[in-house]
Formats: sequence, structure tokens, C-alpha cells
Amino acid sequence: MRNKLREERFKLRMSQYVLTNLSGVSQSRISLIENELSEPSEAEKKKIAKALKVKISDLFPDTSANGNGY
Repeated sequence: MRNKLREERFKLRMSQYVLTNLSGVSQSRISLIENELSEPSEAEKKKIAKALKVKISDLFPDTSANGNGY
């Protein structure tokens, strides 16, 4: 299922560079994840969701119920 990372980042008017600094996930990984060329690890999902202040399941709808927090 499609992730919503790009849409959420755009809503916040946040660049990949800023997200990289807030999350600790590299810009190249964020780009790959947004373009669905790579699946993020659980740790990356948590870091990105926390940086965007959203639930993991809001960004990655296929995440299990146990991964809803950030």
C-alpha cells in the first residue's frame, strides 16, 4: 500500500533536508521511501513519524496495530 510520507511532509511545508535533520534518517533514504523504491525499517518509520509528529500508521498504512505510536 502506498505510503503518505511525501503528502505529510508537504502539508508541513518541510523539505527532505529538514526532515533529515529532525529524524536522523538520511535524505537519500527519505527520497527512496517517498518514491517507494525502498521499504523503511521499523526504526526509520518511528524516527520519521516522531519528526513529523504523526502516528506511524498515518504515514505507512500497512503498519501493524502495534506500530501506531511514535
